[in-house]
Amino acid sequence: MYGYIILRDIPKEEAQLDVAIYEIKGGFRGFAEVKPGIHYVTVKDDGKMVEGFWCEVKSNDTVIKRYDYQSKSFVDCEPEEELRYKDMAISGAMNQALFPVMKKSYSLVQFWLELTSYLKYENYPFTLHKEEPMTPPTELTPKEL
Repeated sequence: MYGYIILRDIPKEEAQLDVAIYEIKGGFRGFAEVKPGIHYVTVKDDGKMVEGFWCEVKSNDTVIKRYDYQSKSFVDCEPEEELRYKDMAISGAMNQALFPVMKKSYSLVQFWLELTSYLKYENYPFTLHKEEPMTPPTELTPKEL
């Protein structure tokens, strides 16, 4: 089974899901056929990709975010609004407004699934490597460092 990512009030330039970037038009409301797992979503606003969000998509479930133009970030929707959009996505009522990821980007989806196969959402934020803070010797001058 698949899940859904619903994007509310987004600029109609480009949307990115994982490693795939899509030109979008008015009427676009998000993504359908999203494989369960960890995903990254962002959009382009005023010609620049904004800071997106990480999410975990579960089978037959929906992730819903609204774009806030003032902060140029994604925010959570009100609970009743979230429930309404979740019901519409799962029932198929939003199919015309959702981009079918598996049909259009199968190879990129497979690449992303391989790339993220060992990530677990409970470990978010993800650490790429652990770095020990370095403390320089106190007897050295700044020039010697």
